[in-house]
Amino acid sequence: MSKPMQRVALIGVPILVIVGAVIFWLQGGRHMTTENAFVKADIAQIASEVPGRIMELHIHDHSSVAAGDVLLRLDPATYQLALAKAEAEVDSARASVEQMKANLREIRAEAKEAENKLEYLRTQARRQRELSGRGVASVAKLEQSNSEEQEGEDRLGVLHQRIARVEAALGGKPDRPTDEFAAVREKIAIRDRVALDLSYTEIKAPKPGVVVNFRLQLGEQVKPQTPLFALVTDRRPWLEANFKETELTHVKVGQKAKVVLDMHPDVTWDAVVESISPATGAEFAVLPAQNAAPDAPGPAIWATSKINDIGPMAASREAALDSARDEYRRLLYVAMTRAIDRLIVCGIDTGRKLPDRCWYELVRNGLEAESAQEKADFGDVEVWRYRKTAAASGAAAEQKAATPAGVATPFWLTRHVEAGLVRPPTIKPSGFVDDPVTTVPTARDVARERAIARGLAVHRLLQSLPEIAPERRAEAALRFFARRDTFTGAERDAIIGQVLAILSDARLAPLFGPGSRAEVSIAGRYNGRPVAGQVDRLVVTPDEVLIADYKSNRPAPQSLTECQARYGSYVKQLALYRDVLRRIYPGRPVRAALLWTETLELMELPASALDEALKTAVTSL
Repeated sequence: MSKPMQRVALIGVPILVIVGAVIFWLQGGRHMTTENAFVKADIAQIASEVPGRIMELHIHDHSSVAAGDVLLRLDPATYQLALAKAEAEVDSARASVEQMKANLREIRAEAKEAENKLEYLRTQARRQRELSGRGVASVAKLEQSNSEEQEGEDRLGVLHQRIARVEAALGGKPDRPTDEFAAVREKIAIRDRVALDLSYTEIKAPKPGVVVNFRLQLGEQVKPQTPLFALVTDRRPWLEANFKETELTHVKVGQKAKVVLDMHPDVTWDAVVESISPATGAEFAVLPAQNAAPDAPGPAIWATSKINDIGPMAASREAALDSARDEYRRLLYVAMTRAIDRLIVCGIDTGRKLPDRCWYELVRNGLEAESAQEKADFGDVEVWRYRKTAAASGAAAEQKAATPAGVATPFWLTRHVEAGLVRPPTIKPSGFVDDPVTTVPTARDVARERAIARGLAVHRLLQSLPEIAPERRAEAALRFFARRDTFTGAERDAIIGQVLAILSDARLAPLFGPGSRAEVSIAGRYNGRPVAGQVDRLVVTPDEVLIADYKSNRPAPQSLTECQARYGSYVKQLALYRDVLRRIYPGRPVRAALLWTETLELMELPASALDEALKTAVTSL
């Protein structure tokens, strides 16, 4: 090679190598490419919030919609009726509160009038006392003026009590706006919820997009929270590309990218790397691929038809069938070993082939050779009957008859059961019915029905209201009556006021205060006989035990003597409860009382009356 050629080779070859390396670097190492990529877009599943029948359709498959467009409408008739009812209940609650406010204003006006009249009566009585002191007025005139003054004071006191009751029923703040009362707020909330459900009968597009997978028809019934179709939103799509880990070494967020779609191979889109996933897609799979422990079960595989089974899948299927057969035979063993006198094995003959290795076939194959064909005990059919052999039966009888040596027959085995060992009947205090029997009227007794309804309402309020804070009891009572239309507004207000008065009575504070309990079961013994019953109210303090029973369906007596004469069974009930509780809490006195819901009067029974009633109850048992 000549010297010029050597110089060219020495200079040209390295240059060519460098140029080739640069070209390779520019065309290869700086650019990562993949065909494992997919175009993605936001997809919203459209569902109904309420059930209903489709009444209008405004879209079809692949329709383009804007945000807020009505997609379909459900039949609103049911929800419109519910809204009308809720509106009526709001008006009724407002009217009830307004009526109570009007009653309060009326009573206050009466109280003001009574105050003015009382002032006049006091002046008159004072004048008569002065005249009487001077010997001018007669004694009769003086007594009349004093009596009128006392009547005026009593009437004013009654009106003040009525004012206090109505104010308590109004939550202690009667002058606040009507819609701020709890009973009204509750109805307003129900109305708003129904109105919201009515608005849900119009299903609107949450964002702009294209409707896909739409198959709904007019008249079709839809369920709430169930996807109906999908909405592919107009938000710009993105590309999800899957590279190998080694290909992502120098990929950074913000780098430029080129995208070519298979459906448009001649068009290139400019793109930007927006994010890089912190983990591979397999980590977010339902069944992620993990290295299992040596003894862990293999991965779960969705089984298709048996014809597609390969080796491991066929083995797994057969193992599962074997396990099911073993469990099937185990259950047969359990059934056969639980029989005491006889075991009947039968089935329904449908004319079809019996299932392979069913219970009937297993029993027949195992016992048919040792069974005899005989006529059945019932019906004109023959059966295969398996019995123990005569030899086996005889041996079993001899073994049963033989008594092991050294084992004596227990003495009680041949004795009759003593009468004293029979459990005596339970004493139920509520079972006493020795009260006078009245003739049952043939016509409907409306007054009695209302009295019973009133008693039940009082019973429920006295059971529940003590658990509620005092300042919220009136509102809770109003909510209770809002669900019942048995009583007029005046009757309702009177009941609420009287119940609240009982709960606020200082004498009854322990009975309805903290630690007291409602509807308490009482169980114990009296003279060896079990006693079981339930007391309406119980409170146990370190010093004493208090119990009370509510009596709601009878007129209240005016004295203890009348109570003992007419309703002696009630006194006996409390006497038995008291005796049981005295044994449970020795050293503590047990006080008992009857609360008459007809007049809401609490009648405490003296210990002497309870002791006498207990003796009478014992003699009548």
